[in-house]
Amino acid sequence: MKHLGWVVSLAACLLAAAGDGAGEASAAPSSEGVRLRAKGQAIYSANCARCHGDDGADTTSYPGAKTLVDITQRLAPAEVIEKSRGFAAVQLQGEDGAALVSHLETLRSGRWPNADLLMETEWVARHLQDAKVRIVDLRSAEAYAAGHIPGAARIGEGPLRDPNDAADYLPRPEVFAELMSKAGIGNDTHVVLYDDQGGRSAARLWFVLNAYGHEKVSLVNGGWLKWAAEQRPASVEVPQVAAAAFKPRKTPEMVCAAPELLARKPGVVVLDTRSGAEFSGEQLSGGSKKAGRIPGSVNIDWKENVTGPHLVFKGAAELKKLYESKGITPDKEVVTY
Repeated sequence: MKHLGWVVSLAACLLAAAGDGAGEASAAPSSEGVRLRAKGQAIYSANCARCHGDDGADTTSYPGAKTLVDITQRLAPAEVIEKSRGFAAVQLQGEDGAALVSHLETLRSGRWPNADLLMETEWVARHLQDAKVRIVDLRSAEAYAAGHIPGAARIGEGPLRDPNDAADYLPRPEVFAELMSKAGIGNDTHVVLYDDQGGRSAARLWFVLNAYGHEKVSLVNGGWLKWAAEQRPASVEVPQVAAAAFKPRKTPEMVCAAPELLARKPGVVVLDTRSGAEFSGEQLSGGSKKAGRIPGSVNIDWKENVTGPHLVFKGAAELKKLYESKGITPDKEVVTY
């Protein structure tokens, strides 16, 4: 896969491994958590699966409706329980309700083939003191100063682009190496990124790190929005980090310059990640118009990859259906922009 866009690129990479994959890249859940999820799965299988599918992504019984996973992602756990009453004679009280919500969480978290690209807030909370992990905040300076995940360094978006590089728009290797060094990021560091925009800013650094050969990088699912909503700890202190040695190694397969794109082979999918209005050239708010698109490209708005009030990534099954509907399958080479 080659990348000109990045949030959609990350979503596609989450799906891009062979096999089904399983679970999160976090530590194993407690025995009580395992028991609760197993009970929730049994409740779901008995009362919900026949209409919503085993993965919560079937809309056959409710044509035109969003998937169960998408709907429940927008609701608080208590609301999930309340709205489930009356369906299939389900009366969820106490532990049964908590069990079903626990199982729905496993559907929402994705069952990703490449689960290590996306970290849940629970995983981040357990690794705040991990010397091998560097958390990076991609929000505005004002937002960072008002409160951030403890120990997180801040990197702005500006240095992550070089407008003078017409070929790939990447920062110069020596400039990027210095930026990473000052943030305490070395070639062995696991970099964990977050923002408050559904990954739009954080995924830019994910892309640049990968473009310079650093694959040990993940996004916080839901970012600051989910972290704050869960009332997890916040800090206003700017951490003092020791400089680290970062040696960039450019990976040409991560970028695709325009001449290469124009000469692309048959079967390459060009994926436009802008809004539908931008893709179609419709009139936008303010009277501006961004006309046209790359000929033959298909459109998936980057916002289609995230859902709910905290802008978490949709589950693997739901995104797999979305991408396959556009002809994007594991056997294709994909270029995003």
